[in-house]
Amino acid sequence: MQIMELLVELLYILKAFHLSYAHGKESREPGFLRLGAFLIPFVLGLLFRVYAGFFLTMGIILTYGAVRNRDRFLDRATGLYNRNFLDYLSRYRDRKKYAGENGILISAKGHGEDMSKLLMEVKPAGSTAFALGGDCFLLLSESLRGSAARMAVETIAEAAEASESPYRPDIRTARQDPGESAGDFALRLLKELEGEGR
Repeated sequence: MQIMELLVELLYILKAFHLSYAHGKESREPGFLRLGAFLIPFVLGLLFRVYAGFFLTMGIILTYGAVRNRDRFLDRATGLYNRNFLDYLSRYRDRKKYAGENGILISAKGHGEDMSKLLMEVKPAGSTAFALGGDCFLLLSESLRGSAARMAVETIAEAAEASESPYRPDIRTARQDPGESAGDFALRLLKELEGEGR
């Protein structure tokens, strides 16, 4: 019985390593569920072989803390990501040496709440949406280029005009320049949006 428990725990640890590694290789966004939240309780369980319920509780607490950390990156009014996450994401992507980012800048003066709900429904798959205050929004994605970007802009504009309170947001696209860091690109987009919000 103890051998079976040991094999299950080892399999769990290996699976956790695999999932964490795969996320780091494939995802363009940082993971908030840290590997340590899985591993610490089970490693301690392997070392001390004491009551498993204690380590299960510890795992739940660590997992909750890791997920709770994500809340500081959310705009509470809209449920979209905020400026803090844009800064965090830019540093993360610079460390990973990602390039070729594309952005859609949206100014929806007087219709910020409507636009945030609309983006929840129609934002392109694989894009990250930010609420940046002053009824300004940003979509970031590697795949928002060429016809995909034009289609996304048209979809957002048409949805805004077809809403219960029709409006025409100002929507533009931007592309990360060769050699431009993710942080510099984000800063440039913020300056453009701040200019729109004046």
